[in-house]
Amino acid sequence: MQLRSGAIGDRSPPLMLRRVAAALLAFALVAALIATVLLAMSFPRTARLPPTLIFPSDGFSFVVSRNAMRDLLTPSILSDLYESNSDDIGQPNRSELVIREDGRELGPAHRLHDKIRSDGGGAYSHWEGGLYMSTSDNSDARTNRRIYEVKTHLHLTPRFETALWIAIKTALIVALCAALSIIVAYRRIRLTRGFLKSMLVNSLLVGMSIVLCFGSLEGFLWIWSSTNVAQPANLPAPLRSNLDSDRPVPPEVVVIANGRLNILTMPDSWKRRPTEVAGAAYAEYWQEVLQVYNSDAMRWARPFPEKRDDTYRVMVVGDSLTYGAGLDERWRFSNLLGEWMGQRFRIEFINLGRSGDQSEDVLKSINKYQPFLKPDLVFYAVCLNDFLPSGRGEYGANSAYQFPLPENLKRYFILNTRAGAYVSEIYDGALRRLHLRGDFFDDILGNFDGYQARFTRDVAQMNERIVSAGLPPLVGMVVDQFPAYGGRGYQIAMIAEAALAKAGATVIPTEDYYRQHSGQAMQVSRWEGHPNEVANWIWASMISRALRERDDLQAFRRNDN
Repeated sequence: MQLRSGAIGDRSPPLMLRRVAAALLAFALVAALIATVLLAMSFPRTARLPPTLIFPSDGFSFVVSRNAMRDLLTPSILSDLYESNSDDIGQPNRSELVIREDGRELGPAHRLHDKIRSDGGGAYSHWEGGLYMSTSDNSDARTNRRIYEVKTHLHLTPRFETALWIAIKTALIVALCAALSIIVAYRRIRLTRGFLKSMLVNSLLVGMSIVLCFGSLEGFLWIWSSTNVAQPANLPAPLRSNLDSDRPVPPEVVVIANGRLNILTMPDSWKRRPTEVAGAAYAEYWQEVLQVYNSDAMRWARPFPEKRDDTYRVMVVGDSLTYGAGLDERWRFSNLLGEWMGQRFRIEFINLGRSGDQSEDVLKSINKYQPFLKPDLVFYAVCLNDFLPSGRGEYGANSAYQFPLPENLKRYFILNTRAGAYVSEIYDGALRRLHLRGDFFDDILGNFDGYQARFTRDVAQMNERIVSAGLPPLVGMVVDQFPAYGGRGYQIAMIAEAALAKAGATVIPTEDYYRQHSGQAMQVSRWEGHPNEVANWIWASMISRALRERDDLQAFRRNDN
């Protein structure tokens, strides 16, 4: 029989070959389906926590070891395949574990271990596989005759997840080859050697193009980062000789801050790494800045100073913007105010900023610390997300539309390549701009009526508590490092100011701030969205103007002024 030049023969393959190809196709598709289902599955797991596994620690804390938690939560048959996610330095809120005491959920979760030791009250932390917990009434978990249960979900181990992805890809390749064999066998299409060769070459070219683009981006970022390195501002905070004139932000500070924003990939020295500081419950470097935490997660490694009768004390409350996350402590607006106003007045600012605090938490801080610190004035730096309920993060849908790669493979590229981290940031930012992932305001505006009522109630109680202690009314100002005049943040800020005024607080208006700095991004870096030196300088100037003419401050004026 004559064959067309370049064509694969028309003779049908043997029956056995067709059957083998069909069997391989069916097997490969079933295997890929099973592996896909396994990738998507997570198993709920509830287990009773026996007293024999609980050991006392310091204060009100009890611990369950990592091995005991693994044996308790993961059946031996699944121990190499599934595990429960726990918190760690990189993902401090990853754990899904819930503790029940006689059927009632304990909490809050994800607490600092020193906080669990000092306060207890049901707080707990599932940290690096181990469990740090306390009871609801700080009784002994081993002898109080209560039943403790832990509930979580079991997820694939990274090793097993990688194996499943390899199995899926292999199965799909086998299925493709088997399908082509069957198609050719039944002559549903006529494939020439040139067509097969072209398909193979094009597939290789696509794969090589992806690898080449990724490698080129990696090389570019390495070269760029080696020639464009900006360091955090480690200069002493400059003094201001004339409080009555508003100096602009020093040019050298603007250059440093803007240069940091232009860095495309995070230098290794900027990455988060734990350290130890005497007197601190926890300490770490982040953005090459030392951040310390006391037992209440505030930026103090030493006891609060005693109140002096000859010094005007301002107690500053707020969240992570007040804490100064990612920022040298000397550049926080409270520290700048201490330097500037200290030239004319005997004044001190006690910063109680704490990451994650909302208006409910700020109210608790005022109730707790006002009697102890005895301030002459309380200042509240209002962040836009203070409308959210206590414990609620800013982003509600930050994992939507995940990039279609295995989680451990994505994590490897993000942690070990500059291109992977850069592409991940660009992808996440694009989804937020398209509102496919929740941005800074979505959670707030999603249920704003309820959040507004809660915030209004909280600030009213703050001011009532402060005034009843014989102090002047609360002073409040909205702080926003991404001002956009007329935007959603501006609208929330105006509502916050109205709530403060309704509560009887003294409001430092931000209308001019939003007008003058609209569209200006004043965050520390691409990886740290909290306010930088420029924002803190501007805020300190605004607060200084509002405070320096207060009648109750004039008695603390220095004699040489």
